[in-house]
Amino acid sequence: MFSISNGEFLTILTEFMKINPFTARKGRILQPYPYREFNLAERLHFQNGTPKYEFTIMALLNTEFAKGSYTDIFGNYSDCLCYVPTNLGKEMDFLLMYDNPIATNQVVSYDIIEVKRDVFGEDALCQLVSYESWFLQKKVSGDSNMVRTTAIAKTYSDAVKQYVSQRTRIENKPVKLLQYCVDNGALRLIDVLNP
Repeated sequence: MFSISNGEFLTILTEFMKINPFTARKGRILQPYPYREFNLAERLHFQNGTPKYEFTIMALLNTEFAKGSYTDIFGNYSDCLCYVPTNLGKEMDFLLMYDNPIATNQVVSYDIIEVKRDVFGEDALCQLVSYESWFLQKKVSGDSNMVRTTAIAKTYSDAVKQYVSQRTRIENKPVKLLQYCVDNGALRLIDVLNP
């Protein structure tokens, strides 16, 4: 048994927080902008009970992320951004950020989320993996523990499921596949690979 300094403890805690987003509990930050419960819900479009546009899913997700929902799936994220621009000429649909519980001005990890209204196919998977690669190179200096990826869609192609399971097994770098469904205007997310 030996003692460690405060600096060494913070380093160990930071590394732990990168790979374990479920440990820190945060409250919502409602300032400086007031949160209005139904500001996005007024413009949603459904067709036979399912979202008509990808925007509808994005609005439902944004509303839930603003409330701090889905912590059982994503862990205790501290902030959320949508439509995050990249220098790839495209935008990430969502970026969740996880703060260090002690040094709250330090982000220790991120979750990149790509949303599709219907089928999440190989093109969407390539898009998600390219966002991950770009983010690793440009934003986190190649620290792969700082970045997780998630796909949200109605269904997934067999090629996507196969790639994700092989990537998890070979590279130990999982991609979370979540299926959405709408229950009474609320969006529910179900893990496709681990129901």
